[in-house]
Amino acid sequence: MKGQLPIEAVRDEFASVVRMEVVIDEYIRAKVAADIIHLNRVLYALGYFLNPSEKLCLFKLAILDDWHQEHGELIGALQIFEPKITHNLEVIKWSLGNLPAYVTRHEDFKYTYVKKCMYAIGAQSQPEALIVLQEFQKSQDEIISSLAGEQLVRLSKG
Repeated sequence: MKGQLPIEAVRDEFASVVRMEVVIDEYIRAKVAADIIHLNRVLYALGYFLNPSEKLCLFKLAILDDWHQEHGELIGALQIFEPKITHNLEVIKWSLGNLPAYVTRHEDFKYTYVKKCMYAIGAQSQPEALIVLQEFQKSQDEIISSLAGEQLVRLSKG
């Protein structure tokens, strides 16, 4: 189609305008208004123009908030964006210790979310990830304990 720019050209065109400061300001606007649609625009449209480190920071910030329902997608992103950063484990551990309210309302939601967290842990640096999974295997929460054990078995098979 005439007049269309390739996506790379759009990214190059707007990268200088869409700075982390702008994205965080828009994230705050979305949070204050509890506007899920705007949150999605911030995370997935404006976030597109951030470099991988900035996008990872934005996603981790959103994981720590409980006013939206994007946690599963964001946890999954930790498997993709620089998964060998040790402090990713801190965010995932915190998230499992502070499950979002919507996740705790239904066992299927919780199972799916915890499973994504376990996969994300498994994608992190091996020695640290194994230690965290072993800790979660001792959890009193049956779902967390079981899925941590499954992930340990999966990782041991290589």
